[in-house]
Amino acid sequence: MNDLNQLIRKLNGDSDPTFFDCIVAVTSCNDLYLIESESVLGDMVFDGCDLEDNLTNMNNVPKTPGIYRCKFRYHVYRSNHHEDPVEYDANLTIESYKKIRIRKPKK
Repeated sequence: MNDLNQLIRKLNGDSDPTFFDCIVAVTSCNDLYLIESESVLGDMVFDGCDLEDNLTNMNNVPKTPGIYRCKFRYHVYRSNHHEDPVEYDANLTIESYKKIRIRKPKK
């Protein structure tokens, strides 16, 4: 039955989200920047390094300055706009994040 549901969703233009890992930096001014994408998909999804311009919402983003390993969720879907019925849109959100501990170099 699950295969049938997936087939119906696919025929309707629905897709499953894709997840990928990235490294981001949060500045002391709470700006969020992409440092590295560990997926080829990330290179196609992001439009520059400023994540405020790329994320669909800023609900689940790190707030404390530092470097973070993040799991992103990218979901493409048919927008069903009446003027362009084959138009697609996408959501990009941070699903989870964990701060990377950076040690000071020994002198």
